[in-house]
Amino acid sequence: MNYETLDNIQQKLIKGETTIELLVNQYLEKIKKHIELNAFVHVFDDAIEKARTLDKKFKSGNATGKLFGAI
Repeated sequence: MNYETLDNIQQKLIKGETTIELLVNQYLEKIKKHIELNAFVHVFDDAIEKARTLDKKFKSGNATGKLFGAI
């Protein structure tokens, strides 16, 4: 299994090699694949929608927060 650091993810976002929506989808698939572990208290139904919103903000240059390198 490939685990990436936040720095690696940030670099891929900046280079356009990935999107937040793609990342969220990958993690949701992992959750579904290992649902028998019952490791999550809550999985948000609107995670994809929020990821799309963040992708739009990132592309427009209006993204803030730790994921985008800002505090």
